[in-house]
Amino acid sequence: RLALQRTLWWLVSTLVGGLILCLVAWPLGHLAGGRRVPLILVVAALLLIMRVWLGVVQSRLDRLVGRRRRDLDAEMAQLTDSAATLQTTEELGRAVDRFLAALDRRLSALVVIEPSGRARVTWSAWGSVPAPARNSPLFADLFGARLLVSRDQVRGGGSVEIQRACVRWGAEYIGPLVDGDELLGVIAIAPKAGGGLADGLELESLDRMCVTITAALASARLYERLRGLHDELEEKAEARSVSLAKALRDLRGAEQRLVQSEKLAALGQLVGGVAADLADEVRGVHTRVAEVRAHTETVARAVTARLEAAPELADDELRDMSRDLGPLLDAVGDRGRRALEIGRAHV
Repeated sequence: RLALQRTLWWLVSTLVGGLILCLVAWPLGHLAGGRRVPLILVVAALLLIMRVWLGVVQSRLDRLVGRRRRDLDAEMAQLTDSAATLQTTEELGRAVDRFLAALDRRLSALVVIEPSGRARVTWSAWGSVPAPARNSPLFADLFGARLLVSRDQVRGGGSVEIQRACVRWGAEYIGPLVDGDELLGVIAIAPKAGGGLADGLELESLDRMCVTITAALASARLYERLRGLHDELEEKAEARSVSLAKALRDLRGAEQRLVQSEKLAALGQLVGGVAADLADEVRGVHTRVAEVRAHTETVARAVTARLEAAPELADDELRDMSRDLGPLLDAVGDRGRRALEIGRAHV
């Protein structure tokens, strides 16, 4: 459509320029009167006029006609740059509303469909507007259309849901934001503030705007998925770290218990060896106690006999020693027997 408009513009401007050239050449040809030299001058003047027309007038007309396109291209480039850096859909809605202001329009509603299927109005120039239900037929109708739908197109027998949405949001155009086989959202565009219909250049800009918004929403959804995967991996890594730390603590505890058990086993072996040697010594001492007792009793009898033969040699200390020597040897023998039993029990 735009290529046809440009072709028609070039044809009309060329015909107008040719008509002006003919109007100038006709009187000049009469003034020349068929003479050769003036006719050459007339042709030269006509060529000069055509040159001036193509170099000055035609280029200025082209710039005048193409200025609106350049302005819209600049606004579209700004919207594309903003959409690539925005972090929320609310900011995206404000950027789209600024772009539509260049077309003397407003953003009636920007509806984003979340991965769960719930629809949410993230921005509206009219304040708070209702969002469609989760299973609204509006989504199916717009997904089937896949293009901007005007209010006048559906008024004569189109989708009832689209008509209701236009009335609900005060919109002139409603378009789906489709990425492949997935509907990411819906955009509703208000009529011009000054009235009038959209031309081909404006419709092309609105289509490009829908493509930019769709790409921004797809990137945002992909970013959300990547962030969810990143958070999930972080949670798994943290859980794995906790599990490994617990396993390491258990391993160190087992190692300490093993070392302690080995120490106790070595100590048991050492004590067992010492107990065996000690039992042998105690057994020898116990054996010698009987011999010491026999020798002591012999010595005691000899001392008693001597004292009886010479009473003047006896004193109290000697009598106490003779009296306590027997019980003392009995106690030594008893303790030796007890130590021998203890040694035998631990060998």
